[in-house]
Amino acid sequence: MSHKFAVGQAVIFTPDAGELINELAAMATVIRLLPKEGGEYQYHIQLAPDGVRRRVWENQLRPA
Repeated sequence: MSHKFAVGQAVIFTPDAGELINELAAMATVIRLLPKEGGEYQYHIQLAPDGVRRRVWENQLRPA
């Protein structure tokens, strides 16, 4: 199995409960694919509202 999302793809990021973030869900763009860790793929994304980049788990993303 490979990554579900591709570099440049628009996604919706949903933070885990308890994470401090301004929005419950935010538009983002995938900027880098990262290897699996603990059996799940990771990504670097850039959030649309403020340009913040962060590392997220695949289960925190869905197609835009």
